[in-house]
Amino acid sequence: MGTHLRDDVESSHSTLADTWEHKEVTILDLACELSVFRSLVSIGISPGRKIRILINRKKVVLVAIDNSIISLSEDVASRIIVGE
Repeated sequence: MGTHLRDDVESSHSTLADTWEHKEVTILDLACELSVFRSLVSIGISPGRKIRILINRKKVVLVAIDNSIISLSEDVASRIIVGE
């Protein structure tokens, strides 16, 4: 299952799953189904927010946002488009 970027998102941006550990990035887009979009927004992951990648392993990505640490599957992380 590959990442499907929307046409209006520049291909030069990467996904959260491809981002190095200990890096702070800005969420640009959530390229996912509406139900996943709603779930991510409900935990504070939404376009425009800054997040810090704590751990990026093969199957899981841990991120810090505000005062929370959130665990995301590689599949979900691959649908979060980020930029500097």
